[in-house]
Amino acid sequence: MKFNDDEWTEILTRLEQATNARTLRWARSDEWSFADEYVAPVPGSVTYAIRSRDGDEQFPFIVRALDDRGEEVAEFQTAPSDWTASGTSSSAIATRLYETIARIVTGAPEKAQSLIESLEKLVPQEGEPF
Repeated sequence: MKFNDDEWTEILTRLEQATNARTLRWARSDEWSFADEYVAPVPGSVTYAIRSRDGDEQFPFIVRALDDRGEEVAEFQTAPSDWTASGTSSSAIATRLYETIARIVTGAPEKAQSLIESLEKLVPQEGEPF
């Protein structure tokens, strides 16, 4: 199915919002051929999948909507070069979405906070001697 850029921008914006709100749960795909693919089911609807086109976890990205049988409903591919992926374009949103998903699934925000907190113990507070 072919969606236009405005439709993909709206879909990707909503995916980004749900991801940031943590109401959409992403996980690594169990698809052996795409090690960098993440999937998120929407109950009673579709499953979304996102991965890098080259399998390198870098731009460009592919976003797919899959039905309950795993058949592709629609596919979006970011622009071929990242110079077109600026601002609110669908390519820019897909890029931010992938990066956010990868951080959440790997636990990067929590790990970074843990490291920061462990270093805070080593830094004297204002007014304390070394």
